[in-house]
Amino acid sequence: MGKVATSASDPIFLLHHTNVDRIFEKWLRRHNSTSDAFPTISTPTGHNRCSYMVSFFPVYTNEEFFKKSEYLGYTYEDIDDQGLPLDPNEREKELKAVKEREPCEPNPQRSILKTELFSVVGAVLFLVLLAVKLLNGHDQMSPT
Repeated sequence: MGKVATSASDPIFLLHHTNVDRIFEKWLRRHNSTSDAFPTISTPTGHNRCSYMVSFFPVYTNEEFFKKSEYLGYTYEDIDDQGLPLDPNEREKELKAVKEREPCEPNPQRSILKTELFSVVGAVLFLVLLAVKLLNGHDQMSPT
């Protein structure tokens, strides 16, 4: 997965992204969240509900990706409606881990300005890399 142009061909890419999707599905079920959970203001650049997700073509907003798997035509048979494992042993382990986790506290050292700056720098870097790829030709973007 070290090279963007060929990472989607790496088997670990598929495993990684399907697991991320499964974790997101569990979170959606556990919190019964809808796209209303996305704020509309006061977030870092690109993280508002109606912001477009960078590098997705055609373009989609964050809100459009905030859907449960059933809406997209599939489901996970090993988790219940609350996002917990159906297997009793796995369920017990997960509940214990959630109970023992440290609470998340806001970090006063991380300012919105700093986050905004990193978002802008990231967007500029993405555009520069995209321009370099386009200037070098599309043939170098495809796997060999």
